[in-house]
This record gives sequence, C-alpha cells and structure tokens, in this order.
Amino acid sequence: MSVWEIIRFALCAVCALGGLFVYISGVVGIFRFRYALSRIRRMVMCAVLGISADMSRETPPYARVLAANARGCALLREMDGRARIPVITKPAAVKELGAECTAVFERGSLAHDLYVLGYTA
Repeated sequence: MSVWEIIRFALCAVCALGGLFVYISGVVGIFRFRYALSRIRRMVMCAVLGISADMSRETPPYARVLAANARGCALLREMDGRARIPVITKPAAVKELGAECTAVFERGSLAHDLYVLGYTA
C-alpha cells in the first residue's frame, strides 16, 4: 500500500464515522426534541410574515368559516347581523370589509402558501 492509499483510507474512515455520528445525533434528536422542528417552522413563518406577539392579543377583524354542516348553516343564519365581528363564508367577501381585513386575509393566504411549500408528505 502506498502512502496515498493509506491517506485516502483514513479520510474515508473519518468521513464514514462523521456521517454515522450525524445520523445517530439526528435519530436521538428526533426522539429527545420532538417539537423542535415545529417551533423552528413557526418562528420562521412569523419572521417572514411579520407577525408579532402583540397581534395575538388583538380582536380579529373577522371570523372565517371553512366548513359547516346543516346545523352550522342554521347557526350562521341566526348569527347574521348579530355577531360582533363579521363572519366570512367566501374569500371574495373580504373585499367588502375594508383595508384592515384585506391585509389580514392576505397575510393568512401567504401563510397558507408558505406552509404548503414547506410541507412534506
């Protein structure tokens, strides 16, 4: 064996052991820090969207209904005109509510788009 072969073998062994260390660290990290990746994703999403802690204390400018059964539809009819905040059942209805509602809706749409881009099945 030449000197170069010994050096190449040593480098390969170091890389293989380093890869094994990273793999084992990742496996241990998944089980020990289950929610770390979720926290990192939430922090990045808030930073990208410009969401601050103060926003969670404010009253939302509208309520958005994503789905409703027959009982829910009856409740929505009963709430119509009596709710303290507007209830939106269609995205197009946001335009009628004003600039603040439109800004909040656009931020929510961007959050959805970013989440879908980063989601892996």
